Amino acid sequence: MDEIDMGPIEAPLPAHYSGVVIIVPPDRIERCARDIDALSGVEVHYRHPESGRIVVVLEGRNADEHLEMLRTIQAVPGVLVAAPVYHYVDEDPDQEEALK
Repeated sequence: MDEIDMGPIEAPLPAHYSGVVIIVPPDRIERCARDIDALSGVEVHYRHPESGRIVVVLEGRNADEHLEMLRTIQAVPGVLVAAPVYHYVDEDPDQEEALK
């Protein structure tokens, strides 16, 4: 039986996750949270209306992509501060799927 050459096997790209704390004026928190949550690769996980704090997770392919996401968040009208507080790299994101 002939072997079929399927080309080089590509390793899965690592998945990058970052936790970011965002501060906005309390009276704009709902609008800012909606605008931020609408961004690709960004998910709002918590908002604290009294303090104007929003916690989000960024998910992307590399650190440069995260920096671009952070710049985009900082440009959202009403955002006063967007500070990354955690970064994690999953070197083999497909492995978790295989274990299920």
